[in-house]
Amino acid sequence: MRYTQEWLPMIRSIEVKNFRCFKSLNLSQLGRINLLVGRNASGKTAFLEALFLVAGGSAEVILRLRGLRGSGDVIKITYTKKFYESLWNDLFYAFNPKQGISIRTSGTQGADRVLKISYDEEESLTIPIMDKGEDLPGITPIKMQWTTSGGKFFEVKPTITPRGLNVGQFVDALPGAFFASFVSPNAEENATNYSELSKQGKEGELVKALNREFPYIQGLSVEIDSGTPMVYASIAGTAHLRKVPLTLVSGGINKFVSLLLAIASNPGGVIYVDEIENGFYYDRLTTIWSSLFALARQYDVQIFASTHSSECLKAILPLIKQDEEEFRLLRANRDDDQCNVLVYRGKDLGNAIQQEFELR
Repeated sequence: MRYTQEWLPMIRSIEVKNFRCFKSLNLSQLGRINLLVGRNASGKTAFLEALFLVAGGSAEVILRLRGLRGSGDVIKITYTKKFYESLWNDLFYAFNPKQGISIRTSGTQGADRVLKISYDEEESLTIPIMDKGEDLPGITPIKMQWTTSGGKFFEVKPTITPRGLNVGQFVDALPGAFFASFVSPNAEENATNYSELSKQGKEGELVKALNREFPYIQGLSVEIDSGTPMVYASIAGTAHLRKVPLTLVSGGINKFVSLLLAIASNPGGVIYVDEIENGFYYDRLTTIWSSLFALARQYDVQIFASTHSSECLKAILPLIKQDEEEFRLLRANRDDDQCNVLVYRGKDLGNAIQQEFELR
């Protein structure tokens, strides 16, 4: 398949202002498979987060990213201004909320979106004091404004209530999934995704892709374990083809299935993967990439994936040779207190890999 008008990247360009380590960033000519490389603290994860936030539709996405960053899945609420602002201030460039955040994407299939984040200086929230039954004024609320394709406008202002943190309404989001570098895939979410594919009779292609890579896995099914639905694998060589929770078979296999499920469950969407090589043995990377690429084309999905691995880059070379225009290298770098990202087309990426230039 050549890169023609039959398919264009869902997100063709992105503009970021005052978000995390990016003072100003403007990228265009993105591809279906976008490989993100760069040194530590060069902005790779922040770039993926910017894409995920503008594609999302709720302040809950920000809180989820806090957990994926290792800031804790459980938020202990204190009814103070300091607590409220601590939830959001690390989003702003140089931790300075005076200059608002703007993230803008453009492309096809509903990818024209804008997210603006700032404090609403014209409004003040009140903090409920639980033991006194009264309110303490003084919080300047943060506002998140999404403009989606077609000009639809949504505004969300998270508030602290006696029941906890109210993140506000959910707005139209782009289909997609985010995979953090050191967070295991959600077993219950995988079970839900597999069940939906099974209902549509589409689980066969996923099982075939898995069996090609790992022949001893004969099939998948959804079973209940301690009241929680999970994906089980039928393992050849065990007595009576015993079914085993996929999470116990292998961390890498579980991740591979999770990526396949995410692609098949988000047609026309975007998948974001931080450190995609984690969990995979190096000599399997080429065939794993081949399966992911084939399914991404089938379901019209775009992938942004960061990597620190030269083996991961070399493994994708055969696919680049088949269709250069589907691939991009995004190279992140830090200059003093700012980060930037440069885009290289597939042909340049392929040549650099062949000549063994240092890309990471």
